Amino acid sequence: MDTKFADRLIKLRKEHGYSQDDLAEKLNVSRQAISKWERGEALPDTENLIELAKLYNISLDELVGLSEPKKEENDSKNEKKNKNVHAKIDNDGFHVTNDESEVHINVSGIHIKDDEDEVHIDSEGVHLKDGDDELVIDSVPGVEVRGDKFTKKEMFSAIFFGSLMLLATVAYVVTGFLYKEPIGVYGLSFWAIGWLVYLLVFFIESIKETIISKKLKKLNVSVLVTLVFVLFGMLYGIWHPLWLVFLFIPVYYSIVGPIDKYNKRKRNKDKTVVFTYNDEKND
Repeated sequence: MDTKFADRLIKLRKEHGYSQDDLAEKLNVSRQAISKWERGEALPDTENLIELAKLYNISLDELVGLSEPKKEENDSKNEKKNKNVHAKIDNDGFHVTNDESEVHINVSGIHIKDDEDEVHIDSEGVHLKDGDDELVIDSVPGVEVRGDKFTKKEMFSAIFFGSLMLLATVAYVVTGFLYKEPIGVYGLSFWAIGWLVYLLVFFIESIKETIISKKLKKLNVSVLVTLVFVLFGMLYGIWHPLWLVFLFIPVYYSIVGPIDKYNKRKRNKDKTVVFTYNDEKND
């Protein structure tokens, strides 16, 4: 199937502010039919192509990609969309909305809605919804700090991790509102794929822990492999045979386990202090 045509259908629908349900109702077809068109699994028949061209006020040539829509019309639509962005801060957190998207950030987490796509990041984990498809990643166990006061090491870890999370959130939200083009073979919005930056945060945190502890097993390759698998799967649709990257996880830990044990014995040996005592008897 022509993925360029599928991407064009997604782009036109979102430019005109329609959800898949809205478009299905206007064309008198099922939402599943719209979803198949936009995934490149099926093509609209001639009657639906004509109706789509009328709905978007473009020619059939422009619809199927034989010619490009007039640039002035697209610029006018984008300018109108950008003017409808609203932001506010209240007791419930930080809210940013426009005609199609909504971002809500508060103490409970980050919640994004963009058309029929949803991303929720909170204490329970990451919940991604793209139409009928859902992906749920359980939360990663946090760090428990015992005692009444932070040690310098704990304070550094908390500031480092918090700073990474803040930077990731700012980058995610800002890029989500600025970048509107469909991404990858599925035509996903940035909201649906950009959340992966949070997995990168956990991997960077594990690099810091690996350096401090001098233990290779602290490197969270499970998060890295998951990040690579989901990212390239969403971008290029190569879920198979990309799943083979998960075999790297047991291979890595089986190699670094003995290395960590050897290094530990070597460090303990270097720290060993031998005391000798000579008990000489006086004649």
